[in-house]
Amino acid sequence: MHRLSRKPVLCHGSEWRIGSDAGSQRKTFQVTDYSYNIWIASVKTWRDKLEIFKKVSLLFYLSLSGCVVADMDSSNYRYPPYIQTFQKPLSLGHTDVQQRRTDLYACGVSKNHPLHSWDETFRRNNLVGGESMEQHDYRISKLENCMKEKGYELFDYGSCGPLKKPSGICN
Repeated sequence: MHRLSRKPVLCHGSEWRIGSDAGSQRKTFQVTDYSYNIWIASVKTWRDKLEIFKKVSLLFYLSLSGCVVADMDSSNYRYPPYIQTFQKPLSLGHTDVQQRRTDLYACGVSKNHPLHSWDETFRRNNLVGGESMEQHDYRISKLENCMKEKGYELFDYGSCGPLKKPSGICN
């Protein structure tokens, strides 16, 4: 059985040397900037030692390849506009957008917002005209309660899915 340890050393260029400690079977392989200590139990020939060195070097270089993180596209984190999270339960993903716009205006949304399905000017977490957080929370809860009274369900952004791969619930 072979044990492998690694310690930094300074070597010259790309040469490799084999040295040994006095009176032991411990052999040291030095490659560029690392030294590999292999305790050799039954390896007798230089050819066997070179074969072990090649295998250890291959394992070392393969371990440096690193990991790949899949699906790290920034468009995965863009979600539909807030107004699309209001959906009628019997027509999920097919809610009448004109009726929803009319209902949002009736519930107190300013007519300065066009409220198109692609419009992102009206957001849930935007403060309007210097209002405090308490006023903002009151305004949003009043809007959401009014829309629920009109028969809408409010979905969170996670239920709607990202724009890149929507769930089909929000339109």
